[in-house]
Amino acid sequence: MIRSRRMEPVARVAAHREQDAAKDLGKQQEVLAGQRAQLDELTQYRIDYAAQFQERAGGGVSATALQDYRQFLDKLDQAIQQQQMVIERQELEVERHRQRWLELRTRCNAMDKVVERFRSEERRAADRREQSETDERSAQNDSRHKRG
Repeated sequence: MIRSRRMEPVARVAAHREQDAAKDLGKQQEVLAGQRAQLDELTQYRIDYAAQFQERAGGGVSATALQDYRQFLDKLDQAIQQQQMVIERQELEVERHRQRWLELRTRCNAMDKVVERFRSEERRAADRREQSETDERSAQNDSRHKRG
């Protein structure tokens, strides 16, 4: 069997793995985008809640209401901080998947180059054989014409 044809299944497997890794990377990026959107929502909710409380507090509030407000803001701050940690972990996960995809893409490109090099070598060998056969036929024709 021709070397390029023997390598084609290996190159196809490498390409399939690279495509799977690209899909996994895309999924991880989507998760990260969702986590960032959730952080944005929490942050905006905190801003809105603080603004609403400031409006209500303009007319005076009880000590209990102020305490509840501060406790709720503390909980929101904790939730924001936790979400930031989730995002940091997800960013590491995205980077891990990106590195894996790059590694597989490099391997896939190398396989493609090997297959193409084999094909090129095979074409050159076929061209040399064809030229040799042509030369041989021409030589045979020349020797027939000289005899006749």
